[in-house]
Amino acid sequence: MILSALLLCSAALGQPLSFASSPASRSSYAIRYDEGTFVLSENGSTEHVSVHPLVLPPPKFVAFRNNENWAVWDHRGLTIRYGKLVKSYRLGEIAVSPRVFERDEIRKNLDLFKSGDRFKPASALSGAKRIGDSAFFLVRWDDKAGKPWLEALVRVPLDQKGIEWRLIGRYDGLSLADKAIDDKLLLDHGTLAVINRRDDGWGESFYSTTAHGFGFKKLGDHLLDFRQADTGVGLFVEATPYGTTIGGEVDLATAARREIIETHDPFSLVDDEIPMLALVTATKPALRYASSGAELTLPDDPSVRRCADGVLIWSGGDHPTSATLYDPERWTPLAQWNGHSKPKKKSDDEPILEENPSP
Repeated sequence: MILSALLLCSAALGQPLSFASSPASRSSYAIRYDEGTFVLSENGSTEHVSVHPLVLPPPKFVAFRNNENWAVWDHRGLTIRYGKLVKSYRLGEIAVSPRVFERDEIRKNLDLFKSGDRFKPASALSGAKRIGDSAFFLVRWDDKAGKPWLEALVRVPLDQKGIEWRLIGRYDGLSLADKAIDDKLLLDHGTLAVINRRDDGWGESFYSTTAHGFGFKKLGDHLLDFRQADTGVGLFVEATPYGTTIGGEVDLATAARREIIETHDPFSLVDDEIPMLALVTATKPALRYASSGAELTLPDDPSVRRCADGVLIWSGGDHPTSATLYDPERWTPLAQWNGHSKPKKKSDDEPILEENPSP
């Protein structure tokens, strides 16, 4: 099983996160291992990399407050509170609303409710954001198989004496959200956007809180994965009609795409950082660095972390047997750890450094 990390390492002290520039002298890098943590050293700076990736528990609720006004999403659905007035809503009326569906679609939904293949109450939250005195919730309905079939944007005023919610409408397509409480709603200068799939492709669906209208900007065809990499920039993975997989970057403001990786083998993104780092799952797994196109064949069952000064790869999972720190531009080894236990130290502030690999 390939263990690929989706989280960044802790920032190195005094070291900027940069991979495009040349690394410092190779002789300055070293790795040691100390009770579940790799310690990367370079010119007096250190970075700690745990072999146990940080796994955050799923959120149990999302809440927004303005004085006595509360808007909360949790296991009860949408709960609105003003002072002592409290009421929870499952928003089932949206699933049969003529503002969301045509008449024949409503009839179909009623039949599917009756058969048990769909459920009228909302089942999940795809995202939520606050703009001024309003809380916005992108509410989701999953069917019997757990597949989303409806999402609707709901607004809760946080500046009124009441416990009311308002249906804003429906985005074009469905988001990539799959958790009970997810975070797929994006906020950009008063626009609430979400990356959605439609039958004819994928793109950015958006709602303008100033113009009070919905829109859709197509960005591609067969989306497999999308990551928000930076403000206004996303990483995407697509399947092509001719059997290859493409990865690249897209500017969400201009819809300009830059295709970086194409391979006949499937691949996944290691993280959501730029430049893209892809784990290619061929007969022999490999890492490809988008900036240079350089590829590194991996050992069996590797663990991968992008760090401040490169990419750390080790074997053995939670019980490492060896590790190498690479500059991914050409996959140049910067330092190695050969599996020995924690080295002895001269003092707490002066560790004995491992030798670096030979050229």
